[in-house]
Amino acid sequence: MLFAGLLVASCVKDEGPVSAQEQPGQVTFDDVLPVFQEKCTSCHNTESAEYNGHLDLTETQAYGELVNKVSYSYAPAVRVVPGNAGESVLIAKIKNTGEYGAGMPLSGELSGEQIELIENWVNSGAEE
Repeated sequence: MLFAGLLVASCVKDEGPVSAQEQPGQVTFDDVLPVFQEKCTSCHNTESAEYNGHLDLTETQAYGELVNKVSYSYAPAVRVVPGNAGESVLIAKIKNTGEYGAGMPLSGELSGEQIELIENWVNSGAEE
């Protein structure tokens, strides 16, 4: 019996450190994009961006419009500061802190889970 236990223990393979993308809970832009598509693009789209904070959150534009981009309405504040949700205009807007005007979306609040997802994405580096 002892031999069988040693044999099993010796078969365990060390695969080295797990990369950040393999760690459970790592959030990517692909995870948060559906929230923007469902809750934000009715106002923040290509046709109406000029009138809505110059922000286009459609699939092809959203990442570039958010990450490291100075807010049109609240310059010099940045829309999304990778790794720092507390300094990101987007997080203040979706949490409705009042720091940067009205909370978003105007049509109704995001769920706590949606806010947490976006905040985790920002804090984990806002990867594309």
